[in-house]
Formats: sequence, C-alpha cells, structure tokens
Amino acid sequence: MCGGAYNSPHLLMLSGVGPAGILGLLQIPVVQDLGSVGQNLQDHAATGLSWAHDEPVSLFDSLTEENLAAFAQEGRGR
Repeated sequence: MCGGAYNSPHLLMLSGVGPAGILGLLQIPVVQDLGSVGQNLQDHAATGLSWAHDEPVSLFDSLTEENLAAFAQEGRGR
C-alpha cells in the first residue's frame, strides 16, 4: 500500500496502524500501535536539479514541425 509521503500515513492510520492515542481519539480500532506513523513529514517544494554538459546541447529549439511530425508518426524526436 502506498499513497505518497502524505497519503500513506493517512491510509495506515485509517487501517488501524499508527499512534494508539490518536487512533483511539478518532475511534479507529488499533491494529498496530506505531507512534512514528505520520511524524516528521516535510515538504521539499524548493528541491531542484541542475547539471552541466560538455557539448552545446539544448532542447529550446526542438519544438519544430519536423520533430513534431517525427514524434506523431514514429514516437521519437529530438
């Protein structure tokens, strides 16, 4: 079972896996008391990637009629 960083703890807790105190308050039967479920979640919205390349390559000019046709007909392009 997986629903991502935020939804997985939610699904686990709805299934009775999580902190017993919280599950009890929500009247969810406890299957497994695991206090760490749903804790220490962090959002990394500013995460980015960058890399360098030795050759002068760019995709800025790749949206051409020729490349669009190659993609539509053959599933490839530059």
